Amino acid sequence: MDVLSVTPLLLLLSFLGCCAGQDLLPPGPVEGILGKSVTLKTLVDKPVYDFIIWNYSDGTEQTNVATTSKAGVKVNDPYKGRVTVNQTNGYLYLDGLLDSDRGDYSINIISAEEGTKTGEIHLRVLGESLL
Repeated sequence: MDVLSVTPLLLLLSFLGCCAGQDLLPPGPVEGILGKSVTLKTLVDKPVYDFIIWNYSDGTEQTNVATTSKAGVKVNDPYKGRVTVNQTNGYLYLDGLLDSDRGDYSINIISAEEGTKTGEIHLRVLGESLL
């Protein structure tokens, strides 16, 4: 592909509102303490959304943590009882941190009006496991 054929595609993507991480999440990493809680904060207040999707990746596979819509929050089984999502600002609250919680978390804010915004942040879990 030459530059002239790529330019319309880039303009279309920017027009549709697809952007990766720009002003969506603060710079990372975020640090949490084993067994305690941590909040992964967004930089948006009252985002316009149809869905807010938080995912986790340990570097090999990606797992859905929680999906938020106007109907409520659906938390994936491994996170039930430990995760909540603030429907006003998209914050992900994770309680009872485990060693296995360390890794990369991504957020997708999907809106018919504003397109899709994505961001990624790394969570470090400090402390030693007794296992």
